[in-house]
Amino acid sequence: MAKEAPTRRVEPRKLPSRKSSRERVDAILNATRELIAKDGLETLNTNQIAEHAGIPIGSVYQYFPNKQAIVYALVQDYLTELEARIEAFPMEKHLKKGLNHALKMMSRTVTAPSTFAYERKLGRILLSAMDLYPELRELSDAHVEFCADSAVQHLQLAGSKWSVERLRKLGRYILEVRRTIYYAPEEIMPDAIRWQEAATIAVISQCFED
Repeated sequence: MAKEAPTRRVEPRKLPSRKSSRERVDAILNATRELIAKDGLETLNTNQIAEHAGIPIGSVYQYFPNKQAIVYALVQDYLTELEARIEAFPMEKHLKKGLNHALKMMSRTVTAPSTFAYERKLGRILLSAMDLYPELRELSDAHVEFCADSAVQHLQLAGSKWSVERLRKLGRYILEVRRTIYYAPEEIMPDAIRWQEAATIAVISQCFED
């Protein structure tokens, strides 16, 4: 039986504790983000990152063992921010204006105008990185489970009588619907956002009908 290829290390070598160290790590991540946005993931390497960040290559390896670890940290930060917004969604507040209003606002949780362009870019990076770096699969799997659990929490609060397992399946499907917006052409983006919102509301509404 063939042995499975070893997984590359993707954890940071060490977490920054001093302000100067945190600023250096931020510079590495920002440089990586800009390079990916410009040239994609395939040609990315640590020498480019160091040069773009304006720091010695040794400083990059002081915190990250390879480029996979940098991309891992970038995606992890993106998902942490996204999940914080989903978790903080004030369902009870919106329900005071009616179920339809609450579902409309829920559908917009991950498409806020102020951050949408940023999230579309990082979303595409996450999905494409999965093909290039299998080490990121654990982040994707954990995010899917988070979205499934969040759907249960929010929709039960709104009054859905579906089972937990059925709501979890719905949460996973809503995530897949959301991801389609990452690839919509810019020229139809305003319409695509409205279509996605309508589709999300239509899907979620079913859990209150039976």
